[in-house]
Amino acid sequence: MPSVATLESVIGAGSPASVIESRSSRDRRSTARRTHCWRHAASTQKRSCSKRFEEWLELKKRASTDAARAYEAILAIKDAASSITVAARLAVIVESFASSLVTPEIPRAVRTGGNAKVKAYCDAMLDVAQPLEAAAVDDFSICLAKSTELAWFDESSRRCERELTRLKPKEFPRATELRSQPLEFAPVIAVEPVTH
Repeated sequence: MPSVATLESVIGAGSPASVIESRSSRDRRSTARRTHCWRHAASTQKRSCSKRFEEWLELKKRASTDAARAYEAILAIKDAASSITVAARLAVIVESFASSLVTPEIPRAVRTGGNAKVKAYCDAMLDVAQPLEAAAVDDFSICLAKSTELAWFDESSRRCERELTRLKPKEFPRATELRSQPLEFAPVIAVEPVTH
């Protein structure tokens, strides 16, 4: 028969597993059957949560892939401004995905399970988020490199620079150069109508 600590860790805190040691043999069998049911219920709930998480993860991956495909048409234009903007947006999609894994509130069932449960939950989320964050850093780096290559600097390239500084401050220190706004520039006079 498993120890009380083992049963409590499987069933969860607050279960009647702590009473098992003081019961008679007949009561122990009855309690063991109930414990098996509780263990099965906890296992089923865990699989259900895991399945929902996997479905959500797959849904987010598909949405990210669909957005990337939609942006490929814009990249085919080979316009500097559009290319930098698309690169920045693709990086933001991946970074947002990673952030959505590590920034939400910890579920109540996990919070009430003790520090070990919270640590295991956070570690599991970080394991999923770290490769995404690394991909976001790569995408922001590509955006910034392309911006430098094309000598095109706008809000999108500045965003890539800011995000790299935020995500990897030692590798991408904040640029401290002063940049002035142009004093004179030609205003946009006529905007082309959208054709369908």
